Amino acid sequence: MRVLLAGATGVIGVRLVPLLIAAGHEVVGLTRTPEKVAQLEVAGAAGVTVDILDANATRDVVAAAVATVETLDEPAGVLQILDAGVTRVS
Repeated sequence: MRVLLAGATGVIGVRLVPLLIAAGHEVVGLTRTPEKVAQLEVAGAAGVTVDILDANATRDVVAAAVATVETLDEPAGVLQILDAGVTRVS
């Protein structure tokens, strides 16, 4: 399953990436900074830089996912964006 992991380079996300990959999932990790994309790629995930508060940019990334895993501590509006059109896994 193609899983979008919001907060992939955070405290919880860095632990989830290898677990999801080991379970056979294709992981796309969201990060706010381009420098952290390489960290995700080394772990075996695809990295995408996006401002999670930019609704249009976030919707484009979410649209390509089958499921989302959200580990962010952000405003409630972000969760509405992430939930658009995908199955939420939490």
